[in-house]
Amino acid sequence: MDSIRTMKTDVSDVVARSMANAFGVMFHRDVAAQGTGEGLAKGTGQDICSRASLWQDGLVNMQFSFRFNRDMLAAIAQDAYPASGHDAQVLCEDIACAVANIVVSNVKTYLNGRGYELEMDIPATEAGTPEGGQGHLTHMRFRCDSRGQWEDGILVNMQMQGPRGPKAG
Repeated sequence: MDSIRTMKTDVSDVVARSMANAFGVMFHRDVAAQGTGEGLAKGTGQDICSRASLWQDGLVNMQFSFRFNRDMLAAIAQDAYPASGHDAQVLCEDIACAVANIVVSNVKTYLNGRGYELEMDIPATEAGTPEGGQGHLTHMRFRCDSRGQWEDGILVNMQMQGPRGPKAG
């Protein structure tokens, strides 16, 4: 099995492909990775956020936080569900959780194929600003083609933590 440090590149590749596929298939939108960086990145403050986790007790813990530009998701929701009669905020949150589910499920499948036995929680919306924690923090920014204009509208924060050493006593 790979170390967390070596795993970051592979996981980032899976996230990038999964984001492009999810938006392409579900919403007929092009999404492209704009950049990757170390550490935690903050969104615009007007984000719709979702999160999901993967874990295997004693071996690995991964937290994924997805931050979507509210206006971009609202435009996608309007195009995808024009006369649904549903609350726009609820549709946007559903889209955010659906994307998190697809992306993190793909990461889980990839890593489980490499010898892990990861479990995943159900993606949920989150409020507030992401906080840093222990482990390897990295982020990815994506651009989305929204009505013919490319918007910097998606941020994915990933926190990966490997096995913990013995507890101090």
